Amino acid sequence: MGCVTVGVAILVGVCQCPATRQTLVTFNGWANWETWNVALWLQNEEPLYRHCVAFMKRYKGQTPWADLMAAGDLPMVTPDGARLDDPQLATAELDRMLSELLG
Repeated sequence: MGCVTVGVAILVGVCQCPATRQTLVTFNGWANWETWNVALWLQNEEPLYRHCVAFMKRYKGQTPWADLMAAGDLPMVTPDGARLDDPQLATAELDRMLSELLG
């Protein structure tokens, strides 16, 4: 059985799954605002996007987000104030996003 989404704000959706009765708050499908904002900037700011694509073309590991951050080539804060080292970031989602850059 699917979830029913009720909009709370433009970027926020509340999903309560009938099977588990678990309530999830998402931001445009991302785990939280911080993860959404970092992904938004990395995918939409041309120099950052090109940098991430180039990184992924040569990347062979399993945790691209951690390794991209370890390289130290990115700004530490988005223009909206999300920190790229925020412990709230859903790193598995960012790993998936980076992996999908190459199609």
